Amino acid sequence: MTGISGTLVPLNQAQTLKTVLSGSAVPTGGVYFVNASVMLIVASGDTVACILADNGNAVGVFATVGPAPNQTYETLPLTGAISASAGDTLEVQCADYTSSNVTTFYDGDITSVLISSTGNAAAHAAKPRPAHPSLPPHL
Repeated sequence: MTGISGTLVPLNQAQTLKTVLSGSAVPTGGVYFVNASVMLIVASGDTVACILADNGNAVGVFATVGPAPNQTYETLPLTGAISASAGDTLEVQCADYTSSNVTTFYDGDITSVLISSTGNAAAHAAKPRPAHPSLPPHL
């Protein structure tokens, strides 16, 4: 699953996570390897933290930048494994620390690859083996 965004997202509410990237819904439940790149404008004195999320819930690894000595452009890489159910959306969420109107997400991408499927446990349950017919005794 992949997602790309060029939509500006202001990060101007201190310590409030906002979804800045999301991929399409995952088709199969299991563990996904997620790779994302987040491009930010960080205001002077501000710090930004970004984290991997599943359906709006922060669950994965995070990365931070700052405090920035001057206004700067930064790219944060995020990679990690996330356990997700079929239909979940894997995302990146970011928050700033100072409520600056300058700090903004401006571009990025996210990809996810299924590395271990949970599948349907009921379908894979062990089925009883049929009984073998009795063999005739050896004479």
